[in-house]
Amino acid sequence: MKFLFIILTLLFSLAASAERLTTRISHIEEGKNSKDMHLILFENGRVGFLPADEKSNLLVIKDSFQRSEWLEIELDRKNKFVSGSVVAAPKRIEHLDDPIPEQGNYFPSNLGSFDEANTVFLRMNRRHQSASQCYNRAHVWAFEEFQKSQLRSMKLFMFFTRSYIRRYNYKWWFHVTPLTYVSGTPMTLDRTFMRRPVPIKTWTDDFIYSKRNCPMINKYSQYRNNQEMEHCYLHPASMYYWQPRDLDNNERTGFEKKQFIRSEVNWAYQEAF
Repeated sequence: MKFLFIILTLLFSLAASAERLTTRISHIEEGKNSKDMHLILFENGRVGFLPADEKSNLLVIKDSFQRSEWLEIELDRKNKFVSGSVVAAPKRIEHLDDPIPEQGNYFPSNLGSFDEANTVFLRMNRRHQSASQCYNRAHVWAFEEFQKSQLRSMKLFMFFTRSYIRRYNYKWWFHVTPLTYVSGTPMTLDRTFMRRPVPIKTWTDDFIYSKRNCPMINKYSQYRNNQEMEHCYLHPASMYYWQPRDLDNNERTGFEKKQFIRSEVNWAYQEAF
């Protein structure tokens, strides 16, 4: 294990209550002044807050990001860094299952009634690990329902801006849920946080304390390049999209996912269930 950094002023008082995460860095939002915390946004959706005066540690974190290293991070109850170290990448369980066939043009399903949507919702697997991540749960739920009923659901990614994260000391930078249409109306299917299928605004209000609307976008860069005006953005995608990096890749390269990728489904099961 390669030692990365440690913030000594926090270690002894907070180590006992620190939360440990194993992940990589997705991107970094540096503070604009001496009062702004640096935001370290991790691939698993979490946010770590680094004090503005921790310049040497910021340089180390940037270097780790450039190397795409896997890290074991400790965060305190206020999501501030306690320590970090470089670790080996998690081992993935490989399955030699048959490949999943590619689909044609994507047309999401449109259910005829709320009862149909609720039936889908209630049979979604709730036996997930307590510390699982939303994108893994959502991927398994979408995959399993497609296997059961051929439901072609959507994914709805909600991105929290740095303005919102700093204002509310929010510990996540994105969340995602499956979504289906009911007589043309989009209904979210978030089995972890909701008790039933709910409209989009009801879903976002559970996470957006200001209750502000989340504008709908169709490019990942619209979120990345506009961090101050809004508290959140919504990015819809087909059920095949797993993580924010898929949306980023789609915009940069034009590559469109047209099937579930077996290795991604297996990884989602391993990490979430």
